[in-house]
Amino acid sequence: MNWVGGSTLTDADGYVLKGGKSVARKQLLLADIVLQQALDKQISAHNHVLHDRRPALYADLLRD
Repeated sequence: MNWVGGSTLTDADGYVLKGGKSVARKQLLLADIVLQQALDKQISAHNHVLHDRRPALYADLLRD
């Protein structure tokens, strides 16, 4: 499989911190993150990234 490359590092909100520039050479990407923001999955008072999942809808995709 050929990979295009161009990896990026994003913050907890999906904003690009590093990367997305060179696909022609190898790079090591480093960025500072705020761990507490990454662990907080509560998007709003009524939306939670993990609690709102509906695995029954994609169970067939998880089978071998």
